[in-house]
Amino acid sequence: MTIVMKQVGVPTKPTLSLEDFKRWLKQFDHNGDNRINRNELRSAMRTASVRFTWLKSGEGMREADTNKDGVLDDGELENLVAFAERKLGMKITASSAVP
Repeated sequence: MTIVMKQVGVPTKPTLSLEDFKRWLKQFDHNGDNRINRNELRSAMRTASVRFTWLKSGEGMREADTNKDGVLDDGELENLVAFAERKLGMKITASSAVP
């Protein structure tokens, strides 16, 4: 699954369900520990055409990693969703019925 954030020079908000967002993010769990570290988050951001991924991945980790263990587990993904909507211009819905 690829997320495209621009369309012919016009910025758009990709819309994903929460389940699709989690599924998309899990494909970057390169070490298979069911958690996302900063490098994995940066890889995900790159595929979504996010600029300055080194900076934004750090910012995303600081905001989403509430227990400060350096990785995002399932319980912290809600925080990452809020960051993605607020800072990356994504729209993530609660249900799989995306308009």
